[in-house]
Amino acid sequence: AEVFPYPEIGNEEVDEINQLVAPVEKFFSEEVDSSRIDREAKIPPETLNGLKELGLFGVQIPEEY
Repeated sequence: AEVFPYPEIGNEEVDEINQLVAPVEKFFSEEVDSSRIDREAKIPPETLNGLKELGLFGVQIPEEY
């Protein structure tokens, strides 16, 4: 018996996730200076703007989760 079963992801959702992952990985590897973020203990505005441009602040999570 599972105590906390994970929700299953349908093929359509997997495709959406895969389309989102590649640009996000590219952004973080090419544009984000994680050492600077660690040093300054804050996220620079240009990083936040890049995340906004990728649409990551508009990601909707269904209420059921």
